[in-house]
Amino acid sequence: MTLLAVDRRLAQWLGRREFAQALAWLDTVGAAHAQPALPLELRRVRVALAGRLVEPAAAAARRALAAGAGEALHHLALALLARREQRWDDALAALAQGLQQPGTHPDLYLEQGELLLQRGRHAAAAQALEAALNLLPDSLRAASGLASAVAALGDGARAALIVQQMVARAPATADAQFALGNALRGLQQLPLALSAFERASTHDPARPGPWVNRGALLRRLGRSEEALQAYAQAIALDPASAIAYANRANLLRAMERLEEAVQDYDRALAIAPQDAQVHWNKATTLLAAGHLAEGFAEYEWRWQWSGFPTRRPGFAQPAWQGEPIPGKTLLVHTEQGAGEVIQFLRFVPALAASLQGQGVRLLLQVPAPLQALVAAQAWPGLAAVLGADAPLPPFDRHVAIGSLPLRLGITTLEMLPAQPSLRTATPQQPGDGRLRVGLAWDSGTARDPVHGLRWDQVQPLLDLPGIAWFSLQPPGHGAPPGMPPIEPAGSGFTDWNAVAQAMAGLDLVVTACSATAHLAGALGKPVWVLLAHEARWHWVAHQREGNPWYPSARLFRQERAGEWGDAVARLCEALARQAGQAPA
Repeated sequence: MTLLAVDRRLAQWLGRREFAQALAWLDTVGAAHAQPALPLELRRVRVALAGRLVEPAAAAARRALAAGAGEALHHLALALLARREQRWDDALAALAQGLQQPGTHPDLYLEQGELLLQRGRHAAAAQALEAALNLLPDSLRAASGLASAVAALGDGARAALIVQQMVARAPATADAQFALGNALRGLQQLPLALSAFERASTHDPARPGPWVNRGALLRRLGRSEEALQAYAQAIALDPASAIAYANRANLLRAMERLEEAVQDYDRALAIAPQDAQVHWNKATTLLAAGHLAEGFAEYEWRWQWSGFPTRRPGFAQPAWQGEPIPGKTLLVHTEQGAGEVIQFLRFVPALAASLQGQGVRLLLQVPAPLQALVAAQAWPGLAAVLGADAPLPPFDRHVAIGSLPLRLGITTLEMLPAQPSLRTATPQQPGDGRLRVGLAWDSGTARDPVHGLRWDQVQPLLDLPGIAWFSLQPPGHGAPPGMPPIEPAGSGFTDWNAVAQAMAGLDLVVTACSATAHLAGALGKPVWVLLAHEARWHWVAHQREGNPWYPSARLFRQERAGEWGDAVARLCEALARQAGQAPA
């Protein structure tokens, strides 16, 4: 079989988008027809890249490079694999090598620009993406990437011009308008993206994808009822669309229609039973609804979800499932952030009690900033408290701290321990007659601004008389320059033990949804929590102001997503009464 015949047959496979089958066929061609190795390796790379089959593409590229070939696509394949494995420098080096090969390489410039943009190197990204766009003037990926890069460099006018050109150049077809909508959505041009998806639906009324994306955009634009209608239309067009059911479930959850949301998650899972993100969303919805038995069973899917913030530990020892383990050493290992660990710490004493009499040695691993506070609890039956950055001693079984409710059979909210789970020995400090209130206004993570407040949004609190305010913000997160500072509650927060000691001298803590809220609640300190409209599951949706996880908490929820004014005003009114400045 000649290489021309090979290419003709490959074109048929690729036309049907049967990339894996094409690669398998190439293997038979090489074995049966004794074709030269290098031409076939190049074709393997091209087929695998077309199907985004990164590992086969990289394997073929390595074989070709080892044989002395120097095709640019070989380096692109290696770059894609390195990028998937988060080896950013290796990816950039492979792209640079590929760009040194003869010819024009728009795909390499595009990949290089997107990677540089992801790494925050905006000037270099703009240069690479402009080269890609010059070679591929109709590429929405290149145009949208370039718009993002120049906007990050402060050239908003040019970014807007690029967006206008994207809209003007897009052909009036369903495929083109759908792709345009996705590109504009990535640029946060939501009204323009919505219009593009509407045009895609006009050109192809039977296509469900634009309706799904319209639903997502309408939700972000605050048009929830219209979003529900869009998802209903997508489902009518394709009753087997797992993503339509899953997205509608997410919207119903945001609308606090939790039972309906769970039904839609179940419909999505009936179609795609291994979708770990849907399992995770169902788990947190069940937990928010107070259904702990089902919720914590689903919660185990978190380890399968690629978006979960903690990677599954690769321990060689088996996981503990709750079985008797006489004479063994059990490690309870940390996961997620400090707030989640604090929430689940309440189950450690119960775990130690359940193992009493078995001769089990119990080890507890926590984030390093929590180690001193947890060690000071001196819980019976706990052999050691280890920082997450410390080497692990030998152990026989392990369990994640977030799995303890499931292992211990915690099935209802009424089974939660009622007493504070943490204590601190620092005595109450004498005051001057004013209410001593600690304040933490951001969520503690730049990746999640939805749950935190800006400094200017908490300013009305500081104007209330009769209150001495103290900052519980971590170092470097105080009031912005030029704003009046508030006194720190301690001399410097080096860990959560120092924060706990500072809280002991306060009458009240006011905080956004953060680890600070969890800590105050775990200490039994009166804590008022400002919550986003779509609050995290810990705060239990049906209890509007109270919380069964933290009985000392009082909740002030947003009435509308993104608008803090009403919640802050209600907290101000309550705080004024607390300080004796307004009639009860």
